[in-house]
Amino acid sequence: MKFAVIHADNPALAFHLERLKRAFNGVYEGDNDYQEMVDGLKTGALSLYHITGHQVDLSFVGEINGDDYFAWAICGKGMRAGVAELMKRVRDIGLKTISCGTGSPVIARFHRQAFGAAMTGETVHDNGAVTTWHRVEVGHG
Repeated sequence: MKFAVIHADNPALAFHLERLKRAFNGVYEGDNDYQEMVDGLKTGALSLYHITGHQVDLSFVGEINGDDYFAWAICGKGMRAGVAELMKRVRDIGLKTISCGTGSPVIARFHRQAFGAAMTGETVHDNGAVTTWHRVEVGHG
């Protein structure tokens, strides 16, 4: 599987950002979170990867936070295989976990069933929306 870094000056950036907008649909303050992600990509605080391989075509944004890799957003096809490869690569660089948050019960269930992610917290927002936080152990290489 190939992980191509998409830098802020890459002409393909617009395609990936448009694709990644879907990850923020239905998220409490999703527009603000999306803009924060875009700003983080422009400053280099966050990294954007185009993950491709057999039946995999994903746009992915994340950042290293201590011994954890925080996933800001992932969209495209081949999620199970792409994230499994991401887990290996995160472990290979010495990190121990991958974490994320979601406002979607369907995505939360997918994380638990596909990757064994544990729910680590829950935020109930003013409008009643709920964000659940998840972490999957990848060990360390």
